[in-house]
Amino acid sequence: SVAARGSKVFLASTQNGLWILQNDLLVPVYLRFLTAERRDGQAVVRWEVAQLPDRTGFHVWRQEPAAARVRITDSPLAGALVYEFADPGPPAGEGEYWLQMIEPEGSETWLGSARLAPLPPEAARFDLAPNFPNPFNPRTRIRFTVPDGGKVALRILDLRGRVVITLVDGDVTPGEHQVAWDGCDADGRAVASGTYLARLESDTALATRKLLLAR
Repeated sequence: SVAARGSKVFLASTQNGLWILQNDLLVPVYLRFLTAERRDGQAVVRWEVAQLPDRTGFHVWRQEPAAARVRITDSPLAGALVYEFADPGPPAGEGEYWLQMIEPEGSETWLGSARLAPLPPEAARFDLAPNFPNPFNPRTRIRFTVPDGGKVALRILDLRGRVVITLVDGDVTPGEHQVAWDGCDADGRAVASGTYLARLESDTALATRKLLLAR
């Protein structure tokens, strides 16, 4: 029979008796739990590990059905046993969250996944989600949801209300959509660092969000 306790492995047999193997070099990471839940328009990813070697960190990745995983942390999270990370732009539908564990020597291990339940149908509404990343340089993603479809316009404005660029202007289907802004104006010129506004308009609704471009 075989049993493991911490850094020791116990091997017992009728022929060789009891052997105790000690490993003082490796400290394994035990994932106690990994969860994802919706909270105030965000997806809160929480996890706990039982042991953590020095300088080991975690990246959080999001994956939507039929899409590749997308990293949503700018730098590894490290130095704790319990973590909580808020994804400001979760999908309206179902999603999954994964942990990429980065070890000091550069190796990586994938842990997961945690399922994010889709929003109930009645929760779908006209909404402009926080862009991600924010601040950004030079590219950011903007998500918006329209409950009934129809004509909408998504524009980037400066703080004086002048249109920098129009990202969407036309009919869209009901549900969630995503577009990217590369920090350029309508003529393809890079705009200066500063605060800008994303404005989503339909015939019956209006929503705005602040975006911070930091070059």
